[in-house]
Amino acid sequence: MTFTPNGKNVLTTDDRTVHLWEAAAPTAIGAPLQHDAQVQAVAYSPDSKTVVTGSFDKTARLWETATGKAFGMPLLHQGAIDRVAFGLNGKIALTTSGDKMIRLWEPASGKPAGTPLQHPGSVSRLAISRDGKTALTTNGFTVQLWDLTTSKPIGVSVTNPSSYVLAVNPDHKLVLMKSSTAAQVWDLMTGKPLGTPLKHPDPISSATFSPDGKKVLTGTGGYDLAARLWETATGKQIGPRLPHQQGVGLVAFSPDGRTFSDGKWVNYPASGRSAVVGDRHTQATRTAFTASRPVAAVAFSSDGKILLTGSYDKTSRLWETATGKPLGPPLHHQGGISALAFSPDGKTVLTGSYDKTARLWRVPRPISGDPERILLWTQVIAGMELDELGQARVLDAKTW
Repeated sequence: MTFTPNGKNVLTTDDRTVHLWEAAAPTAIGAPLQHDAQVQAVAYSPDSKTVVTGSFDKTARLWETATGKAFGMPLLHQGAIDRVAFGLNGKIALTTSGDKMIRLWEPASGKPAGTPLQHPGSVSRLAISRDGKTALTTNGFTVQLWDLTTSKPIGVSVTNPSSYVLAVNPDHKLVLMKSSTAAQVWDLMTGKPLGTPLKHPDPISSATFSPDGKKVLTGTGGYDLAARLWETATGKQIGPRLPHQQGVGLVAFSPDGRTFSDGKWVNYPASGRSAVVGDRHTQATRTAFTASRPVAAVAFSSDGKILLTGSYDKTSRLWETATGKPLGPPLHHQGGISALAFSPDGKTVLTGSYDKTARLWRVPRPISGDPERILLWTQVIAGMELDELGQARVLDAKTW
């Protein structure tokens, strides 16, 4: 479930089927995109004109975004296709499979483009750099960087059988690998560890790099129940641990890197759940959201001013990151929330649910003007006012 890079279309998946929608309407674009087995991966070209889909039917397909029509021959592997991407600014499509091959294709013709990349083991992660010139592949224990213009490896392959890749920094030159209660940043150019290990008293459940790559945010469960900020280059902890009441299952930075968010979770449904927003520089935190079920997903707007949270309590909510205050009422589904996305311009959000629906919502715009006049107009339109305790009450006919 995602927006196109230009924000004009939305893509959703349902088992063997991919649906394209116009974001403004929303209306379906052409017939659903069909595979013969479950669709495992989708990706848009940078210009939003092409979609590539990968399936357990051992094929990837290319589709026109404008019409929903397939073009070219199916892109074949010997195993199920589980990762797809575009590289070199959309000039090539990449597909990975259980056959341990990363294949390159010309989107216009569907023909092979260059030599396949051979990774030692099934690829569990495929990431393309921001400039589209390099690809990172990993099977969890071995990480390799590739030059997409030559199909040759870059730097040194990093292998650690006792560790697992948790996060990749934005320029794809560093990775964070964890083993038990510690994590280590590795330099893919030298194949050597960078700084000291990031040690925790309990297993690390989640981690991410800041947008500039200079900080790492980690979260733990167990008895520690905390998030921590670290210097990427040295491995030194920044400020005190950030305590929580439950284990930290999700961590994320805002696009500008100034604030971070984490979602709490525990393994039994009766406990309270929340998402927390904090300041990267001061490590000050404030609770932004509380729900009766786990927080399943979080997303920041492109300017970092709004946080979107989704919960198994069947609601999503928008929050001001500066104040932690809610923006508008909850966004309701008939089932728990499974996925979230902001449109590139930040004016629309997309929510996906286990009720088998995806919904588009307009982000409330800030209201400007004299506060007393705004309050008066709100009372006139709603026929209600807030009392001293902040509770809404209906105005009598004479007052209204």
